[in-house]
Amino acid sequence: DEVSPEVAPLTAVTPTSGSQDVAARVASRSLGGTNTLAALKAAATSLRSAGSFDEGRKSRFVLFTDGKPEDGRKPSTSAYFEEIGYFAQTELAPNSCGLYVIAVDQQGGTWA
Repeated sequence: DEVSPEVAPLTAVTPTSGSQDVAARVASRSLGGTNTLAALKAAATSLRSAGSFDEGRKSRFVLFTDGKPEDGRKPSTSAYFEEIGYFAQTELAPNSCGLYVIAVDQQGGTWA
């Protein structure tokens, strides 16, 4: 399950660049078909390699999702969140790493 994550450079948001610039950059990318669990595993591997899971450090993952699993395996919504929850409990929590899930969707749409 090795993933080669796409790395985007950090971008400062200033009063002159504004959030519209950031929104335009995000909107221009296709975000469908994400294997969320593989992405979480890749992020955890990166943190582990960098020493961020060392004792005393408290890392946090923030997952923005529409709640719709579209990673090719086509798991049910409940299975999707169960495997994410299991990963958070077995891999992240023992390393003092938290996972925050933020539900997002289009206006007027429904969330999973």
